[in-house]
Amino acid sequence: MYVFEPNGEIMTTDSFNRRLKKYCKEAGVPYHSSHKIRFYNASTAFDGNNLTTLSYLMGHSETATTLHYLRNVNKRKNDRLAFQNLGISS
Repeated sequence: MYVFEPNGEIMTTDSFNRRLKKYCKEAGVPYHSSHKIRFYNASTAFDGNNLTTLSYLMGHSETATTLHYLRNVNKRKNDRLAFQNLGISS
């Protein structure tokens, strides 16, 4: 997936994260870099059985690359924290 600048050029990761940080600040929500969001999404999407599918969806040719993104997470606890950080009760 690519995100483009208004001039049609591909947006760099740094540019994306600067904008994300600005918008998070304006919205009053905690900032997390696109890389941290990728780690979180991979970890919460992993159900213990879907490594090959998850690797494909993340654009990885090797499952070993996807394993790098997986962290020990308690989905229910993380979901509650995410909702709390957004000021929403779950």
